[in-house]
Amino acid sequence: MNTPLRRIVQWSSTLKISTLSRFHKQQQCRSMATAKEAAPRSTIHVLGSGSLGLLMASSIRRSNPTNPSAVTVLLRPHHKERVLSPRELRKVFRQPQGAGFVPPPQSIIVALQPYSNQIKSANIQLIDLSAQLIGDESTSDQPYTEIKTLLLTTKAQDAVAAVQSVLPLMDKKASRIIVLSNGALAIQEHLASIVHPSTSIVLASTYHGAHRGINEQELARLQLSDSQRQYLYPLVHAGLGYTYVEKGHDDVVQILEEAGLRPCALPINEMKLMLWKKLAANCVINPLTAIFKCRNGALLITYQIETAWKTLITTNKANKKEIPWETCQDLMADVIKEVSTIALAETRHMTDIDVDELSPERIHLFVQAVISETAANHSSMLQDIFAGRRGTEIDFLNGYIQDIGKSKHGIQTPANSFLCSQVNQLLQTNNSNVNIL
Repeated sequence: MNTPLRRIVQWSSTLKISTLSRFHKQQQCRSMATAKEAAPRSTIHVLGSGSLGLLMASSIRRSNPTNPSAVTVLLRPHHKERVLSPRELRKVFRQPQGAGFVPPPQSIIVALQPYSNQIKSANIQLIDLSAQLIGDESTSDQPYTEIKTLLLTTKAQDAVAAVQSVLPLMDKKASRIIVLSNGALAIQEHLASIVHPSTSIVLASTYHGAHRGINEQELARLQLSDSQRQYLYPLVHAGLGYTYVEKGHDDVVQILEEAGLRPCALPINEMKLMLWKKLAANCVINPLTAIFKCRNGALLITYQIETAWKTLITTNKANKKEIPWETCQDLMADVIKEVSTIALAETRHMTDIDVDELSPERIHLFVQAVISETAANHSSMLQDIFAGRRGTEIDFLNGYIQDIGKSKHGIQTPANSFLCSQVNQLLQTNNSNVNIL
């Protein structure tokens, strides 16, 4: 990590900007959740096998060692070779399990490095997760449990298709989809048109950080063979945050509390307020880090970003395209102003929230705080670009601001539209060999 970015990471530990008095509310909500009597529970199904989905599922499974059906991960057919029966699990992983351990009928193995606030990393744990293959004709006759509670953790651009693939498995009497993906506000609108009337769509958000880049030296301590390693889903719980769920789902809050995911139930309007601010942060961080091939914290290193910005202006001029923003900071300010304008238009009917939270000034402070707190991270959009994926979440972030601004409010959003076009251009080029700032 370069020296300026290291300073940003160090500084981030001192910059604490609260949203909705987040930490105070968290303490209040946690005490309320633990005081409630246990609610009836059903299996939690997790749709999305990326870092967030595996973190949610692994955390719930760790808190339920004797109940393998507490959580089930839904997987696409290409995971089939890594799904193990109890017999295969015993054959491949011979080490003894903890007292009272009960294996699931089918499982995948997550090599989880739990969060640690110490210099020394936490020891890696092998977690067996109940797994169910979906979308494969060869597995259509396998037994399954109807989905009552679905945690949606996919990429935003994959969310609607992913949910469509499991609609036949949803409980027709009563079910719910808890949307934890980026772009939850846009996803909610899309899902509302395809789900059964008895299915409720629940807004949620998490500030936990996770990634798949587990330390090889730490993994070596497990002394696993190559044949064992091929089954592993490596996962690092890199950042301890909070998880917010729309109020009215106490059983889910309690499950997340027991799993150590620090949940808080928020009234729907406060939930939307938080999601608008998170959307603003994503509209700045994701496209700009993808365009400049940089970690999040580099956006606070002005000279690096402005140098890259001048290069971008020169390139566009060569292609006879004028950029109206003299500096990248000007562009960022306009992105935030546009999100603020649309957010205020969308929430104008809400009487029980502090609309000042959606002012450009407050949102700007929030975005800066998020950048500093995630300074060392590679944004999900940057990862998509480097991986050569065919799409990104841009349509559910800046594209969402552009679309509802024009269609619902007659408001032009040139800064967000510009970032959409720049990211879509990136998808047409080879980005695999570009160095990160």
